[in-house]
Amino acid sequence: MSDVPVIRLPAALNGVELCPAPGEGQQDPADQARALLDKQTAQLGQTCQALTSGLQQLQKLKAELVQKAEEQLADLALQIARKVLMQEIQAGRYEIGPIVTEALRHAPEHQAAVVRMNPEDLAQCPMAATEADQKEQGKVKFVADPTIRRAQCVVETPDGLVELDVESHLQQIAEALHGEES
Repeated sequence: MSDVPVIRLPAALNGVELCPAPGEGQQDPADQARALLDKQTAQLGQTCQALTSGLQQLQKLKAELVQKAEEQLADLALQIARKVLMQEIQAGRYEIGPIVTEALRHAPEHQAAVVRMNPEDLAQCPMAATEADQKEQGKVKFVADPTIRRAQCVVETPDGLVELDVESHLQQIAEALHGEES
């Protein structure tokens, strides 16, 4: 027979893997460690990028939530102020004089003006002069107008109207608050 060894196996083989001889084709353990370290460093870099991106998204979401909460808080404060002021007006706990003064301040000076106000407010207004005083002053005439709401004042001049009421002031405040938030 020949010099080739024969190996007899009890079962068939599924596959065969050839192993290199000692010292052939094997990687140095230091090279293996470097390769593993490089792979783990790359994975860590990807994880850091994902975390940074997630953090940026969270910060953006937080800023949006804070802005919405501030808007809602401002709107709530205005609604509360509106209700309180309307209750005070209904109860008659306000002074009409400062309202009239403010309306006249916005009207052009040195022009005749007609101040229209609710009859109940006119009776309470210290600025509403007697009929004789009005004739002497000649510049401002106070007129009772039942179509005007309480705590409201309309000043008519040749140049136009100046209307002053609580609702318009609250609207201006709301616009200012929302303008600051933008």
